[in-house]
Amino acid sequence: ADLSTFSQLFIEPVELEFKEGWRPSSTGSRLGASQSELGEVKAELEALFTEEFTKGLLSNPRLKIADAPAPRVLRITPRLKDVTITNLGGSANAGQTLARKHGQIRLDLSIHDVRTGTLVARIDDIRILGNAAGSYAVTGASSMHNHFAAIYNAWGEFIGKAVMNISPEATSD
Repeated sequence: ADLSTFSQLFIEPVELEFKEGWRPSSTGSRLGASQSELGEVKAELEALFTEEFTKGLLSNPRLKIADAPAPRVLRITPRLKDVTITNLGGSANAGQTLARKHGQIRLDLSIHDVRTGTLVARIDDIRILGNAAGSYAVTGASSMHNHFAAIYNAWGEFIGKAVMNISPEATSD
């Protein structure tokens, strides 16, 4: 089957995992972030992923998002791994953080044919958030939000374009 004929994608709920051993603190504090704070950040980043990744996918006008898995639908299973963030936000008075590296995030994504269960593609990409020149830069909660949104959207656009170019001959385990 020519996979370029697939025009519907079903997106599984994203799973986000912080990097093992990462010990975040709230901006403006030396105290470690609470589990509640980490849970809020996790939920926010997962919701942002779903929104921006979907927008990126739909930049390809041939694609539609399916409400449920079905034959002739590709299932996308995204996992965000090894996530670190320099600025968790903290209190409104916490201000901004000066850092070279503002965080990192890794996408581990698989695409399967829903009908057959066949793995069509797998993508593993890591992004480092920060100043490309390697110098220090200021970051705040809103700039972190914008960094993650741009990355999620770019991943969606890439997948949206790539789906139309996948053929069985181009895939391998």
